[in-house]
Amino acid sequence: MKIRSSSVQASLVVALLLGAGVLACEKKKDEAQTPPEPAVTIASATESYKIVAPKLKELIDTSALVRKSWVAIPEDTPGREPLATKLFEIEEVIGVSDAEYRWLGGELEAAQKSGDANKVREVNERIKGNAKGIEASKAAMLDLAHKLAELQGMVKQVEDLRSAMQSYKRTLSTGFEVKAALGGLENQLIDFLEDPKKKIDQKIWFVFEHLLMLESGEGVDVSLSRVELQNVAEILKAFPKVKVKVGGYTDNQGIAAINTKVSKLRAESVQTALTGMGVAASRVTAEGFGADSPVCPANDSTACRNKNRRIALNVTAK
Repeated sequence: MKIRSSSVQASLVVALLLGAGVLACEKKKDEAQTPPEPAVTIASATESYKIVAPKLKELIDTSALVRKSWVAIPEDTPGREPLATKLFEIEEVIGVSDAEYRWLGGELEAAQKSGDANKVREVNERIKGNAKGIEASKAAMLDLAHKLAELQGMVKQVEDLRSAMQSYKRTLSTGFEVKAALGGLENQLIDFLEDPKKKIDQKIWFVFEHLLMLESGEGVDVSLSRVELQNVAEILKAFPKVKVKVGGYTDNQGIAAINTKVSKLRAESVQTALTGMGVAASRVTAEGFGADSPVCPANDSTACRNKNRRIALNVTAK
């Protein structure tokens, strides 16, 4: 039994040794198949450094253009200041990247003189990090540029609205001067309220023409729709016996229940705006009608659906 036990032990030792030998061979084989990382030379580091230069210049030039666009936006424009904060943050990061790039030029020169391979490798890694930071700043700056373009578009809409609303002028009994488009909501509403022959009718609605929606689509952006809302609020104050209903409408796209909910939220946002401007809450109600009573029943084109998506005013007491 002892002889057999020794034989088994010897066999196990041989097997283990053979296994270890196989593993060692496999390891050497894998190492042979994995190509070694190329050595970083001063030439390759210098090339990496040169590649960063035009990218940094492009970023600085883009930053200057974005700042110019931001300065052109009127200071009282809603949404301008948050973008300014973002712009300053990115500009600060760009300044750090620019300073680091210049410093790396000196470090690269020092590494070349020293001939220290580790120093060259370290500087090269810092150059790569600098390049990544510049790319990140570029992405952030381009995103900011898109947001500024959207804001500029809204500013233009407001300016166009103000220009268009110079055709109709009317001084109310309160002393407030209404400036609006000839034949627009304000013009129609005042004519209706002043004419005793015109009776209250559930089918007579005065459509808001210059309201801008929030990005969510669930309400009016009061800051960008203030001109028309303020005009209507002042008209109601000049006719204290008048009561109105604000109606919200959508097109027929989507789920009916959701359309009704959204149209109600839009109508309520106008109701809130009017009461916030001094009209008694008891004089203004709101209702969402969804896709009911379309102005363009076909609902077969973008232009047609745009007409159906509206907020309107109905006089309920005169």
